[in-house]
Amino acid sequence: MGPSNFAAAQAGALSLSDLKRIVEASMTVELAPRQATEERCGDTILVEAVVNCGTLGQTSIPVASSLVLETPRTGINLAGRDGGLIARRVRPFRAWREQPTSWVTLPDVPGEVDLALTAEFRFYDPAGSLSVNHWFVTVGDEQKAKLLFVVRLPAVQRLKLVEQTAAPLEWVQDGRDTVAPEVVTRRGTSVWLDEAGATAMVRFDVVCGEVGLAADIYLRADGHEYSLGWAYCAKGMMSTFTGEGRVTGLANDQQVEVILRPALGMLRTPSIDRLWGQEIVIPARVDAPYLEEINTEPEPETVP
Repeated sequence: MGPSNFAAAQAGALSLSDLKRIVEASMTVELAPRQATEERCGDTILVEAVVNCGTLGQTSIPVASSLVLETPRTGINLAGRDGGLIARRVRPFRAWREQPTSWVTLPDVPGEVDLALTAEFRFYDPAGSLSVNHWFVTVGDEQKAKLLFVVRLPAVQRLKLVEQTAAPLEWVQDGRDTVAPEVVTRRGTSVWLDEAGATAMVRFDVVCGEVGLAADIYLRADGHEYSLGWAYCAKGMMSTFTGEGRVTGLANDQQVEVILRPALGMLRTPSIDRLWGQEIVIPARVDAPYLEEINTEPEPETVP
């Protein structure tokens, strides 16, 4: 779709229903586990959703997306800030590829099971209050914005579950006989905030030797903890992670802590038998000098 189509819709020459059909035809959503389609009962696997959206024009438009993963099992172990919410972010109205992932603990009974994904994309008026520069949005953010249309796309992945033969995971609780995963940061650990001070982001590398790491990421500040997602790294590997999440009340240069807390709810993982079972605490500081500029009140003018 060329840049003129959205302008045509705004001018009334192209209806929103026609615009929605153009958008819907350019989008695809697929769901697939990282491993094979045959899995062991009770394993905790990493499932990936692949979202593709073709070039829709050059006009920037806010798009809030939520991808909810469902299975027949109650209390499924999903990593994420809002339970089944894998991804919820605002995107410019242009081509993009998104690959959110989530942990899923499979049922204990052999047979076939369907992993069902419901992907919803909510397109908003770019002239409204919802900025295309938001990292995350809340229900309150969306209630203030003008909704143009909604695109819903389903995806299903069928898995064959076979009998469990592996032993439960071993969570290593001390480092006397092994080396803990190493967290590597560049020029110290910085926590970045968006211009509203409402969303935090941290980036770091994890190097695993003899044991792997499966942990939820938290930011601790002033006695409060904020969820920033999760991190997973197999033994003998190095991975880079970006944690993001909603926060309140943080200030520039504030001392905080990034916590990697073991996801002990995991039962087993394919080909992995040992995971680090203690918290890793990383000292960090908030790097958001623009907040001081935004929050600084101008000096009152002196009348001569």
